[in-house]
Amino acid sequence: MWFLTKSIADLSCLIAYKVFKCNFFPVFHISVIIENILMVVYISDFLKIQSIFKKVLFTLPVFIFGLEVFFYGSFFDLNKIGLISNNAIVSILLLILLLNQLKIEKREFLLILNLFVFHSISFVYFLFDHIRRYNDYISENIYPVYIVFVVILNLHFLYFVWSRRKK
Repeated sequence: MWFLTKSIADLSCLIAYKVFKCNFFPVFHISVIIENILMVVYISDFLKIQSIFKKVLFTLPVFIFGLEVFFYGSFFDLNKIGLISNNAIVSILLLILLLNQLKIEKREFLLILNLFVFHSISFVYFLFDHIRRYNDYISENIYPVYIVFVVILNLHFLYFVWSRRKK
């Protein structure tokens, strides 16, 4: 579901920007909330997170969205706080899951490891996004590497989902 939500949001943003020439950031804001909640659901199934902590993890993206929209007025801008917090929360939970001594089948472990790498790199990328945007050298050299990484990771998720579906 996470991959499907991410794909639909990315495609919707692309269509909104290229075809309709309108602002796509509201779609991006909503997709970050949904993606974060889906990742918490996925991870909490493995970790058996307690009810109170799970409720906090579910309400945190909504709280951050409200903070970002109402206090910073960024509904039509990049949701920096939402992206950084989403990737940080998911990265920490995935790291806990990877370091936990749970028995996870190999295919699932590879997916969890890839999700961890993706969210960790995205966290660092968006943490320093404000520097990248104003430095042409960094932007020209780092952004293409990040985009290639995201495309390869998305193809891996697509393969993973497709191969599981066939079985």
